Parts: sequence; structure tokens; C-alpha cells
Amino acid sequence: MMMVAILLANTGLVKGVDCNPSFLDPCVPAFKDPKAQVSDACCDNLEEKKPCICVWYKDPETSNYFKMPGANHVSTSCGVEFPYPKTCD
Repeated sequence: MMMVAILLANTGLVKGVDCNPSFLDPCVPAFKDPKAQVSDACCDNLEEKKPCICVWYKDPETSNYFKMPGANHVSTSCGVEFPYPKTCD
């Protein structure tokens, strides 16, 4: 049982949702530039992958996206609230 949990954590699966970081790719321009238009693909991915947001927030490879200048703009535009460290404990 412990091995299954470790494997799921390492593959980025959360409650049957694939948390591959590539789902953030359409959001990268808007994360980097708060004046950039947030694409429908970005918002669709964030909405569909809401359970992954804390996974991405905790992952050193993706956590910086949520600290970039456009993160609040992406969150507001997509209507998807980004976590704060306490909400991802």
C-alpha cells in the first residue's frame, strides 16, 4: 500500500487526475507577463486540473509560476484561486 502511494505521488496523480506540468504550458506567457491575454486553453486546464494546483505549487519545478508577476492576473481571469502555502499543507 505504501508503495502505491509513493508511485502515485511521483507520477503526479491526484484523485485520478493527471497532474503533468505540461498542462501549465498555455498559461506560461500570462504568468510571465501580467499584461498578456490569458488563453482559453490555460483557463480550461486550470479549471479541469484544480486538484493539481497544490501539487504544482509544492513542486520546485512549477512553484515559481505561482509567484510570477502575472499569477494574480491568471487566477482572476480564469476564476481559479491559487493556493497560499497554508492551504496546501
